[in-house]
Parts: sequence; structure tokens; C-alpha cells
Amino acid sequence: MRRRREPTLHIDANFDLWLPVPSSWPWEHHADVDAWANAVAIAFGDAYGWDDATRQWCRESVRTLSTEAPEDETRLAIIDPEGRWLFFASVLWAPTDESVTVAQLAAADDENAVRAIETTDVVTDGLGAGVRTVRYVDDQTGSRAIVGIIQHAFRTDGLDIMVIASSHDVILLQELEPEIDALAQSLSVS
Repeated sequence: MRRRREPTLHIDANFDLWLPVPSSWPWEHHADVDAWANAVAIAFGDAYGWDDATRQWCRESVRTLSTEAPEDETRLAIIDPEGRWLFFASVLWAPTDESVTVAQLAAADDENAVRAIETTDVVTDGLGAGVRTVRYVDDQTGSRAIVGIIQHAFRTDGLDIMVIASSHDVILLQELEPEIDALAQSLSVS
């Protein structure tokens, strides 16, 4: 009897914009997270004329993104050329859980939303039908700060797949919405 092959998730994002954030080492020609974070800071710093403080901020930020990523999460980052912000999105996947709907995977029923959740059915070439939500929630810190969240969810080939991006900077999140949607569109399974 032939064993069923495990599906493989592929991310074909715009890598001129999105920086893959590795979480295991070695990765490509980088021996460890510090070598990678330093290379990222040097590359961006040299390309955009950053001062030492901005390079250090970049180094620490991407290092933290890498070291704090859970095992079941792939992170991709966008770094502002002026060094004012770093934004990241998470791609998560797990074996299909039939007890949860795709709409629930997209958090269409999030009870913490502070206004109506925008829910849209989406279709991608690589994953087929899915659900996309945009929601705004209280960050639960007591400060009454709002977090914007864009979340895509798909179920295909025995996998539940989600793309999640969030930010306290709701305007930045809205500006990056087309890039987040394009990231979700870039996913496929083989």
C-alpha cells in the first residue's frame, strides 16, 4: 500500500517587497539568526543610507521576528525604506480540522470585534475558495487601543491555511491591504 504524500505549501510572494523571515538555521548561506539579522541590517542600511541607530533597530527587529516565530508559522516582513516601521504577515497551516469552518478560521465570528467584521468570499488560483475578513478589535491591554486584522483562510488538500496580518497602525494596515491580499493569492499546495 502506498503512503499518502504530505502536501507542501508554496509561497510565491513578491520577494522584492516581502522579506522571508527564517526560523531554523542554517538558512541559505547564514549560519545563525545573528548572521542573518546583521546581513539584513547591512543590506537595508547600505541601500537606504541608514544611520547606525536605524541599522541596530532593524537588526533587533528582524532577529525578534525570527526567534519568536512559532514552529507552525512562516513570517514575511516588509521593512520601510526610511526605517520608520517593520510590518509582518504570518502564514500558518495545519491538517484540516473539520470541526471548524473556513469562516471560523478567518475569524468571521470574532466576538472581540469593535465593529462589524467585513467578510468576503475569495478564490485564488493556488488554493481555491476561501474567506477573507477585515476586523478591528480592542487590544485587551486596557488602553482601549485598536488593532486592525486582515485574515485569509482556505481549506485544500487536507490543509487549513491562514494568512494573518495585524497592526496597531490601522492606516498602515489599510495601505498594505493590497500587498497582504497579493501574498494570500501567491500561495499554492502541491
